[in-house]
Amino acid sequence: MSVIRWNPLREFDDLFAHAVRKQVNRSGNGLPTGARFTPLADIAETDAGYLIEMELPGFAAEDVAVTVHDGVLSVSGERKPTQVREAAADSEPQSWLQVHRAERAQGAFERRFSLPKDADVNAVSASSSNGVLTLEVGRLAEAARRAIEVKVA
Repeated sequence: MSVIRWNPLREFDDLFAHAVRKQVNRSGNGLPTGARFTPLADIAETDAGYLIEMELPGFAAEDVAVTVHDGVLSVSGERKPTQVREAAADSEPQSWLQVHRAERAQGAFERRFSLPKDADVNAVSASSSNGVLTLEVGRLAEAARRAIEVKVA
């Protein structure tokens, strides 16, 4: 059995870590509650170019903007908080909504991706399906390589 020496400063560290953990948003992004969020993204390289998949559940196409400028691909958008519950067509909409629990991140976001030198900025396409935004970036045609023979003198 090992003897562990008691360290009173560790008690403060544990207390601080517990307090910070309580303030972290449940969305898993490590930001305090109410802070901006960052959608998760996967980046892969294919034979034809590059593929970026970003999780954006619940976003409409008009709420997301994709731009390319100076070799940087930017994706921005905003998830607005639910404020008015839609009512039936023949009645007035309710002007309030009593929220009992709000765990989804809200607010604006922006992600920027530096594109490699061989990325074709004129061959960028975006599509969305099942809450995943898929960005495809084409690759420029490579300059033809040729072997150079080394002559021995």
